Amino acid sequence: EFNMPKFEKYLRLDPSGQLSWIMIDRDHFLDGLYEAIGCKWVEHVQLLHGLECLVDEVGAISGYQLINFPASRLYAGYVSGVPLFGPVIFVRTDIGPSGDLEWLPLQPGDIRVLEHWLNVDIPDPEED
Repeated sequence: EFNMPKFEKYLRLDPSGQLSWIMIDRDHFLDGLYEAIGCKWVEHVQLLHGLECLVDEVGAISGYQLINFPASRLYAGYVSGVPLFGPVIFVRTDIGPSGDLEWLPLQPGDIRVLEHWLNVDIPDPEED
């Protein structure tokens, strides 16, 4: 049987500060993340204010990822000199369709928290 892709929208924050909504197929989730971040391994990072993101696991030592200053301001390690590198994909961890804990798209409340702490307007994911 043919399964239609199950695309979900995730918010990406590039080192330049540019925010964009990207589509990732739930059935090929890790591949979508690798492509969106430009990496081979992702690391889950707990941020301040109840936020979470996924980053390049070897971004700090890779030599090809730039420091992501906007995202680093949301990271507790930044005050001790540990920034985040490369694009970050914001997620939330919750019970997913499988019944297991999964990384899922942001909810409207998460987006409002991000807007506040990044001091930016984030476009509605349904409007692009």
